Order: sequence, then C-alpha cells, then structure tokens
Amino acid sequence: MRYDISAQKPVFDDRAKRDCFTIWERWQPACDSCGRAESAREKLMSCSYCRVARYCSVRYDKCQKHDWAAGNEHKKVCHLFEVDKKLSDAFVRSDKFKPAVHDPKLDLGKKVVRWARLHHHNMQWIKHAVFKDNPDLKKTMHLGIFVKLVGKGPDYDERSFVIDKLALMPWDKETWSMLMVGYCSLPDGTTSDCTNDAAYRTQEAPLPPGFDLQRFITHVNRGITHFHGSFWPFPRGLSDAAFADAQPPKEWVYYMKMHYDGFVFVGPDRMGFGVEKRDGTRTPLYRYYVSIWSARSDEECLAMLAKIDMTEFKKLLDDSKRKVCMVEVPAAEAFGYDHQMPPPPPPGKNRKGKRKNYGEQGGSAPTRLRTA
Repeated sequence: MRYDISAQKPVFDDRAKRDCFTIWERWQPACDSCGRAESAREKLMSCSYCRVARYCSVRYDKCQKHDWAAGNEHKKVCHLFEVDKKLSDAFVRSDKFKPAVHDPKLDLGKKVVRWARLHHHNMQWIKHAVFKDNPDLKKTMHLGIFVKLVGKGPDYDERSFVIDKLALMPWDKETWSMLMVGYCSLPDGTTSDCTNDAAYRTQEAPLPPGFDLQRFITHVNRGITHFHGSFWPFPRGLSDAAFADAQPPKEWVYYMKMHYDGFVFVGPDRMGFGVEKRDGTRTPLYRYYVSIWSARSDEECLAMLAKIDMTEFKKLLDDSKRKVCMVEVPAAEAFGYDHQMPPPPPPGKNRKGKRKNYGEQGGSAPTRLRTA
C-alpha cells in the first residue's frame, strides 16, 4: 500500500512526544464476516475450530456459515490458522520466553516491553509491509507501532495489549531508520518505554500473495506469535505422493529464515516445537536444524531446507487435531550437526584467552554455529 504524506502535516503525538504521520489507527475487534464492531452488548465468538476467526454472537450461525461457504476464504485457511494458534499457545506457555508477560514480578511498563519482544518477529513483518511499497520513506522516517492496554488488572498478561496505531516519524537526526514499539498509556498517567530495532532486516523478504496487513495485525492482537501455517497455504487431503513432494513456497522460506527460532530455540534448554502422538511419545516438528538465517540467496535457503525433515510439520498442517507441545531437541540436531557424527571442536578462544573445548574433550556446544 502506498502512503502519500507529501500533502500532510505531521501531528504532535502525546504518547511519542514527537511529530507523527498516522498511517493506520483505531483497531477494534470486529466480525470477520460482516465487519461489525464488537460492543458491550454483543461480544464476538471464536471459530470453534481455529479459535482465531471471530464472528458476531447474535448472528453467529449466519456470519460463520457465510464465511465458511464455498468460494469464501476461511474454509481454505481455517486449518492453517489452527496451526498458528497451537504453536503460539505452546510458545507462550513454554519456559523459553522468560520473563513471561504474565510474570507478577514485572511492573506494567516492563510488561509492555516484554509483549513487544514476544512479538518481535511479527513487528518486523509489519514494518516490511509498510516499507515494501514505500522505500523512499524509509530514508527519512522511523516506524512507530503504538500499543494499547485493553486488559484489566491486576493480572495483566500477553492478552492485555494490542496494536492500535502505526505512525511514520521524521528523523530528528541522521541515523538508521528505526522500528519503535511501545508508547502505551498506563493507568498512572505515564507512557511506557519502547523497543528500538534497526528497520532493515526484512526489507527484501517477500510477503505471501494476498497478504493483508489489517488481518495480520488483527491476528497478532488475538494472540498469534507464530504464523508458520499462514505463510504456507498447504491444502488438506493430498495424495501420498503429492504430500511427500510438497515443498514450501518462497514466502515460507523467508518467513522461517527471519523467524529462525521456529525450527529450534537455540539456548541452554534447546526446546523446540513438537507434536505429541497418540501413544504419548513426542517428536520435533523439524528434524536436523541448520542456521537458515545465514543463507544469502533463495537457492541457499532451499538447499538448507532440503536437509530438514518437515514431515511432522506437514502432517500437522494436514491434520491440525494433533497436539502441539515443546520438546527437547538433541544437541547434535540443535546445532546443525549430523547426529551420527560427533561435533568437531570449533576454533576460537574464551574470554580468559584459553582455547574452547567441545565434543569429546568436554564442555558444552556453542549456542549458534553457521553452516556453509
């Protein structure tokens, strides 16, 4: 979408304490079918399958049936939204993201910052959607994503905040174009801090066909942290041969490249997404982890993806009734080694000047290794 602000004058924003060009604001919950806004009298109801789409409660049957009718979109993507929701719920409940937004030890201002970090990758995609058709604005403008408090205390959690405004902010000095998330008005009359990130990471990444910024923000506001399913329109009911040959589109490759913790959460606990089978066993969604974010071309990305067994993820897209959970990924898989071969000792020295020892000589593997 093109944003022509040449004929506009910036307006001073009380939260950001600076002049802004507002390009989108006033998000409010609304029916996905008829667009009717939620009110105190009529609350929205969630789709019973994906729990992401929302419909009018009074006209629930009518609105849902219309959205599910032949030719309408939700019937094609409901199972993908369901995968997004399950992965997001598993991530929020995991111990990987600490401190969690609902941590009672955090004050409300810090909860806003943690919420922004929870959706860090999603904010990057919003930034990319804004600057994709407006590359010149990136040379003179920062992007501000304003957060609104909608939950009631004292138990604020990740559902207590939503995005309610996007604004372009002229540079006040020569610097990098920045992505700033926060500026939330708090009950005590103060404004929360914001996170700052250089706005260049996803500039060249392609958005999926038909990407809708309004819907993307709506899903973020409904608690989606991981859009693994939405970026791969995988149909259900494929033949065995078509299922085995199905390859992710370029847009999914880029999404996973930028959202690299989708494969495995690199860290001391090495926890990653997995599924729990009927017999109670758990297995990772992705096998054999590689540093996909280090790829410099589409061809290199695809070559790395070819080394990853995504069978379990495709099964989840084909049958999203499977239970998503967090599983511990073996160190060999977590750090990109062939698990049948012992990891070689990498070069380098530690802070004390002594050579690092790994593998058979003891010690722990490094948190990140780039592959050729």
